Amino acid sequence: MGRIKGTHIKRAARELLAKHAGSFSADFRENKKVLTRLKILDSSERNKLAGEIASLRRRQDKELQ
Repeated sequence: MGRIKGTHIKRAARELLAKHAGSFSADFRENKKVLTRLKILDSSERNKLAGEIASLRRRQDKELQ
């Protein structure tokens, strides 16, 4: 079972995904690199955002199939 993310992480991930949709993928490590370029420097926050964005992208890809 996974860890439940806070509402502020979910909201921030949706906003980042809307603004920079082409930059993110379903891969956690690639999303971490993108967030580093976007100057998200707090490592725990960056990791949580990267994981949530990866989950959202996988969900979007699944819906398109």
